[in-house]
Amino acid sequence: MDLDYRAWKSACPDRDTLAAFSRGRLPDEPLEIVAEHVSSCAHCATILEELQAKDTVVFRLRRPSADRPVVDEAVCAKLAEQARAILEAEPVPATVSGDSPTVEIQGPPLPAVFGRYLLLERLGQGGMGIVYKARHEVLELLVAIKMIRAGTYASTEERRRFQREGKAIARIRHAHVVQIHDFGEQEGQLYLSMELLEGGTLTDRLCNGPLPEREAAELVLALTHAVAAAHEQEVVHRDLKPGNVLFTADGTVKITDFGLAKVLDAATSETVSDAILGTPTYMSPEQASGEGRKIGPATDVYALGVILYEALTGSPPLKAESRMRTLDLVRTREPEQPSRRRPGLSRDLEAICLKCLEKTPEQRYPSATALAEDLDNWLRGEPTKVRPPGWRIRFWHRLRRRPRLAFAAALFLFAVVALGAGLWYRDPERPIQNIESELARGRAQTLIGETGGPRWSRWRAGEATSQMSVLSDGTFSLNSWQSALLELVPDPQRSHYRFRALVRHQKGAFQSEIGIYFAHHPHVHPAGIMQQFAALTFYDIESNVDNWAKNKARLPNFTQPRPLGNPAMLDPHLYAERAPEPWTTSMHVGRRAWFEPTLAGNKEWRELAVEVTPAGIWGFWGDKPMGIFTSTQLVDRSIECLFKLQTTHPEDPFGRGVFPVYAPRGGLGLYVYNGAAAFRRVVIEPLDDLE
Repeated sequence: MDLDYRAWKSACPDRDTLAAFSRGRLPDEPLEIVAEHVSSCAHCATILEELQAKDTVVFRLRRPSADRPVVDEAVCAKLAEQARAILEAEPVPATVSGDSPTVEIQGPPLPAVFGRYLLLERLGQGGMGIVYKARHEVLELLVAIKMIRAGTYASTEERRRFQREGKAIARIRHAHVVQIHDFGEQEGQLYLSMELLEGGTLTDRLCNGPLPEREAAELVLALTHAVAAAHEQEVVHRDLKPGNVLFTADGTVKITDFGLAKVLDAATSETVSDAILGTPTYMSPEQASGEGRKIGPATDVYALGVILYEALTGSPPLKAESRMRTLDLVRTREPEQPSRRRPGLSRDLEAICLKCLEKTPEQRYPSATALAEDLDNWLRGEPTKVRPPGWRIRFWHRLRRRPRLAFAAALFLFAVVALGAGLWYRDPERPIQNIESELARGRAQTLIGETGGPRWSRWRAGEATSQMSVLSDGTFSLNSWQSALLELVPDPQRSHYRFRALVRHQKGAFQSEIGIYFAHHPHVHPAGIMQQFAALTFYDIESNVDNWAKNKARLPNFTQPRPLGNPAMLDPHLYAERAPEPWTTSMHVGRRAWFEPTLAGNKEWRELAVEVTPAGIWGFWGDKPMGIFTSTQLVDRSIECLFKLQTTHPEDPFGRGVFPVYAPRGGLGLYVYNGAAAFRRVVIEPLDDLE
């Protein structure tokens, strides 16, 4: 019957399929799919553990003798017949749980002849193979012989995987990789003949506690060079752990057991259940998640990091009481810093270790060679490429290890951010801080756009007699029946800048002035504050000629205007809000640009602009330049105004004690006197500091 194996990616396989998976009976395609499913399905993993505990051949062999001790020879003979019948019906499982103790399988009486070899003693066994110490009868060479545990009962898949291991080792020639001498088959039993390593395993050495820092780094550096050689041959080990790290009699470290190796350039990718169900402590997160497509060189880099961690601290970084819990920790939990388990540990070596243990492959060392370079740098006392994590990263990793603390910290952080954001948005000075910060970087800033009010503003004069509003067309309007100074920027941050605006005269009478001001400097005086500034202003409601005729009788000294119309005026100003009425003066002998007024029924937007530098001020009426007012002229005009005040009003306190200055970095903004005006496209643009 054909089964739709692809359905197991979402639905759980039945119990018979799980049993076949545990015993290694599934073909390659469904084996890959079931392995990926089981790695993320707690329900199937529980059933699989139960099957491995109760439904295996080992359990059936042990079950009859578990009731009571057997002393009768007849009973023993009957048990032997039962064992043979079971073996004929069910081969030995291909994999055994890495978290469960390996069950000893009785082999032939030793010594025993095995082809050209004499088997001397059994050295150990794993999930799929048994290793013997043997002697080549012709060469009289001591070797290690590895066979499939299931022997002649091995399935086709088991035999193919065993052959793959031999081919993987044969591809690699390195001093720290166990060397293969022979590969063959004897009476239906596949075997590998390898160099004999009698110095024990790294697991044995770590039973005595962690290694010294340099010894641990040197050991892992040797392993890393071996792994890099394997990667150059497109071989990924996938099962690096202390049990697979052996030593020769003279102490040379070797990597062995390539039973789970993956050949990256192979036409097909074979996956065994041990890659998921073996010892998960040394698996990378992508292995623990069953993401076979992500398995590559970074998988071995992770395992090298686990070995380094265990060599430095005496225990692996992530291990729980059960296989499923350990897999979950590997997938989700950040490892504890090695220095917390071994105080005083080198921070640079700790950083190297933690870099290997990153959850995603892309965040680890890009290759085993890169890891070897950093280990070598540390051993030689040179700076490593990976630096110790700062307190922020350490705090983040600590939170990830403690989900409840992380949740509480997240709530606290959210509250702090929300409060900070609220204060940030409510801070009335925040907009001007942003404006001045951008101006300091040389970036132009729009203070008032096409519509709407200023980004930031404050009154410098006229607050009690002025009013701001937004007109029906969305533009900003300012009106005052005395003098209003509405500041838009306290400090332009540069001594050279261009300030421009579009201004429309809304209403006003003769001598009304509207426009922009700049180079502002307040003089603090015992009688109050004297505002000194320069302004570019105009009035556009009535004709200057008509007003001259209208005011001739009232103002006998009124000078006949030029016949060109109204003037745009660039002048220095002094203004003081004092009792009984404000005092203001502008010299009206500054720079002029004459234009024809639009009069009341035809209001027009006028473009005003000034360029301010330490040398003086240039005014522009649209495209028409108005000439320059030098800094000396601006100060002299203000002094003349004060002298006139002293002459005409000697009792006025502002006539003395005020010393005019020119302040190119002074405040700037909007100016309205005795009228109303609309403003848009108000922009300040820093200029290069060149005279």
